[in-house]
Amino acid sequence: SNRSFVNNVSSFLSSMPKRVLAEASFRCRAFDRALQFLEASVRDSFHSKLPPAFSDRCDKETIKFLRHIYAGLDDIDSMIGVAKLRGRSSLEEQILDSESAGDWSTALACYEQS
Repeated sequence: SNRSFVNNVSSFLSSMPKRVLAEASFRCRAFDRALQFLEASVRDSFHSKLPPAFSDRCDKETIKFLRHIYAGLDDIDSMIGVAKLRGRSSLEEQILDSESAGDWSTALACYEQS
């Protein structure tokens, strides 16, 4: 029946790691869904009542992935917030930030440095 099918699909998806679902959503360009799954993944990795700072729960790869999701969503304000979490930026990160913000002269200068 249709209800059984829905239950099977729901059960299958709930058994998948949220990070895997986030990465698959990102590859499909479903950036809002990728953000939802990545946030759930970070939340699931934390089991205390008082959460530490977001940057204390995320490794550099997670923060980098989050920036790429925000870039796909054209969410410049969130990208700026994530940039503050990561501290020092690599040249690649500076290029992504500049391109996303429409700061083409800075992006060009970064490309010339690479």
